Amino acid sequence: MNPIAIFAVAAALAIGIALAWAARRWRRRERRLFPHGRAATGCFIPGDSVLRHDCAPGGGKGVWILPRFTAAQSGLLTFAGVTHGTAPELVITANGTSARHDLLAGWRGHWSVDATPAFRTADAAPISLRFHNASPEGCPSLLLSSERPGPQETLLVLAPHPDDAELAAFGLYASCASRAFVATCTAGERGTGFLPGESASVTLERALRRARESLEIPVTCGGVRRERVSNFLLPDGSLEALLRDPRSSFPPAYDRVRAQSELRKSTAPEIVSGDAWIAGLRDLLERTAAEIVVCPDPLCDNHPDHRATAAALAAALSQSARHRVRAIYLYTIHATFSDTVPLGVESMPCDPPPLLRDVALPAFYSQSLDRDLQARKRKAVVSFSDFAANSAPALARGGSSPRNYLRRSNPTDLARRCWRSTEWFRVVPPAEFVSTCPLPPSPS
Repeated sequence: MNPIAIFAVAAALAIGIALAWAARRWRRRERRLFPHGRAATGCFIPGDSVLRHDCAPGGGKGVWILPRFTAAQSGLLTFAGVTHGTAPELVITANGTSARHDLLAGWRGHWSVDATPAFRTADAAPISLRFHNASPEGCPSLLLSSERPGPQETLLVLAPHPDDAELAAFGLYASCASRAFVATCTAGERGTGFLPGESASVTLERALRRARESLEIPVTCGGVRRERVSNFLLPDGSLEALLRDPRSSFPPAYDRVRAQSELRKSTAPEIVSGDAWIAGLRDLLERTAAEIVVCPDPLCDNHPDHRATAAALAAALSQSARHRVRAIYLYTIHATFSDTVPLGVESMPCDPPPLLRDVALPAFYSQSLDRDLQARKRKAVVSFSDFAANSAPALARGGSSPRNYLRRSNPTDLARRCWRSTEWFRVVPPAEFVSTCPLPPSPS
């Protein structure tokens, strides 16, 4: 047989084996990242830092895009006190609507983008992604989610501290206030202004003020009924300690707060312990018959009290045989990845925190906030004394406009989360949440 023919056959066989191996690896990656299959088909075509997609969803669905790119180290140049240029950003256009998303300078890899605001109409249309000071790499993934609260579903928002419910989910619970419950776990006495070694009277005064605010603001600003708002009055900063040794009692640090008449109907347990807290959460789930529970994301939120709140909820769900929870909506305030996430200013959507590459991409829900709802959220957050005290100097420097405050404030300031056009939640079923959110290990 001709040696050339033998070589050609061997080369073709080797190429076929290589292609089959590559296809197998691709299928494994797809099954890991998209356990329920891709929600949209089509191909992004790179060219001139612009990516276009020929298959876009109609309105009513959440849209999440995961582009991969390399961003410039910095697109900003300051000269003579004046800043020139722009930071790395992504502009998404669909149906004649554009939304701008700030990107992290120097970032290389996948990024999470909430593209839902670009799809407000019911008509499908091509998507255009334009990068500035960033170079796209490969083919971005487009995920769709039809998850949304049902018109009759009851909602329970679980907040570790006063103002967490408003920062993360005010638009969500205010839009269905007639069937919403808000429960705060601590009095928040270690908030802004707390100093180690300060007198007990000062700490108790702050606890009383913040506990009252956690009960009043969801009612006055969010429209939730007073009897549906509660506070467990647990020690701020001690939630992980409570769960590590759940049967050890911690004496109440502020009995005077619990003695106040307006707090007597709260869900505060008689004994401050991890077991009592979990039992209280279990009773709350069964009493409210909540079908959607909103709580911190144990994967993406780095605050110890936030992780402990998620773990306590998982324990309560595992102990309850009568709860009616259909879905857990998970929010992130203190991002594990960076305190500057989400990036950008008030006109931008609240993008998801970058997730670990090996984590299966989840269902999600993006709550849109119109101008009226954004204004109500701003009023609710600023009504908290800690936030008002923290933001007053910056507001004075930047003028009275919240827009000026946001543009001139510290990029790690929680205020940046208040005036976004969306609120973003990772959605998981209760069984998955319980299995992936164990209690903190007990001390040896």
